[in-house]
Amino acid sequence: TRTMLGENIEENDESMFLQIISNYLIFFVLLLCLNKIANTISQEKMSKSIEYILTSITTKEYMISKVVSMCLIVVVQFVFMLAYAIIGIMISVVLNMNAGALQANSNVDALSPIINMKSVGYVVMTLVFMCLTTFLQGVIQAVMSAKTTNIQEAGNATVLLVTLNLILYTIVLALVSPIKSINAITYIISILPIASMYFIPAMFIVGQANVVQVIIAFVVLIASLPISVILAQKPFKNAILDFTNKKEKKIDGIEKILSTREYQERMIDRK
Repeated sequence: TRTMLGENIEENDESMFLQIISNYLIFFVLLLCLNKIANTISQEKMSKSIEYILTSITTKEYMISKVVSMCLIVVVQFVFMLAYAIIGIMISVVLNMNAGALQANSNVDALSPIINMKSVGYVVMTLVFMCLTTFLQGVIQAVMSAKTTNIQEAGNATVLLVTLNLILYTIVLALVSPIKSINAITYIISILPIASMYFIPAMFIVGQANVVQVIIAFVVLIASLPISVILAQKPFKNAILDFTNKKEKKIDGIEKILSTREYQERMIDRK
């Protein structure tokens, strides 16, 4: 029993370590993507180049291409950084090999079937939800960035989404644990867009996620992508071209003043 308990504790430690590292990487990639989207859209708005672009393509095409291109740039940079890190670790392992490493490798091989099954599934699930959720938040960030009036505000436009992600991550740490049972409210929250990026992998790594929950969360996230693009088109274009309801009200007020003045002038002429 002690042996089994020790293995479970070690397995939980490996799972928590993998979850913490992956969440740090998610924050890193997400922050870079949101910053690039905000800065690019803000600069194009200030230079008025985006207005010429929107005359040749639709707002939907511009938003999708901009979000995807910025995210791909960050992903490529991240892949190269990760590759360099892996190569460095492999070189370090080769240089530090000694006789005692053989015994350590035998112990790792004994636990590798358990670790690999969960870790591979966790990494794949995390990457899928991260890519889809990053695109969703990129669309939201594009609308927020379009409302900025100068380049300095572009960095501040990412604060809201980053804060939301930090709050969700904190909630996951508080609710999802190998020693805690998941209630119905947590399952409902876990299938919501953005929240699913943190809840689903975390619940999977501790063995508390089910197939139906993962499928529902994936379908809801997929369905939210075209809906977000459709809903974001009009506010994005209005923010870029500075179309606001306040200006429309001002124009209506000016027209009323002019019509009243014309009416008064006609009455004076008659008198």
